Amino acid sequence: MVQYNPAELLQVGPLNVPVSLQPAARPMLVLPVGAIVRLVVRLVVQAKRAGLPVSLLEIKAAVDPELESWREVVVRVSLMCTPEVGLQAWEELSERLETLRSGLDTFQKELMDESVAFQVVWPEVR
Repeated sequence: MVQYNPAELLQVGPLNVPVSLQPAARPMLVLPVGAIVRLVVRLVVQAKRAGLPVSLLEIKAAVDPELESWREVVVRVSLMCTPEVGLQAWEELSERLETLRSGLDTFQKELMDESVAFQVVWPEVR
């Protein structure tokens, strides 16, 4: 297995959160989609520095087996918090994503909408 540093691959500088990078996602991190993913990762890193309880950042590939040309990079943020804090964090991250998106040009917005998915998860309370 090839070892690589996610911070180097994502070109975002030092990460203050563990990152899991699925091997199938690696080839999808080339331009132009990779540039959008890097912006989203930077957004999460900044949110973590601002106090969001991010415990893991995962980058995965999603492929539709029936439509081979459809591929998507999934950026999944795991939080270590209560459901109430998780919902607040989801709202904050959504606002940050929308602010990021509003600064992109039309082509980049389309890429973000069509090629990058964003998920936020937190532990279930039982």
